[in-house]
Amino acid sequence: MDTQYRSCLAACRQERDTIAGKAFLALLRERAAAARERLVRAAPEQVARLQGAVLALEDIVRDIESDAQAVNGPDGGYA
Repeated sequence: MDTQYRSCLAACRQERDTIAGKAFLALLRERAAAARERLVRAAPEQVARLQGAVLALEDIVRDIESDAQAVNGPDGGYA
């Protein structure tokens, strides 16, 4: 994982339980579902690209949700 991804992931995890965070996760899930639906009708040359997109989106959602112990500290900072 590169530094920029880890930084973005930390921010997403911090906001995960807010309305915006929940909306962002819902958007990622919706995009993954849409890509899965497109797989059914996709031309053979598009299948690998769409499968990769679905896996990448699912990995991002899993990374954001996997940090169950993280909470906002008393000072409002991410701990």
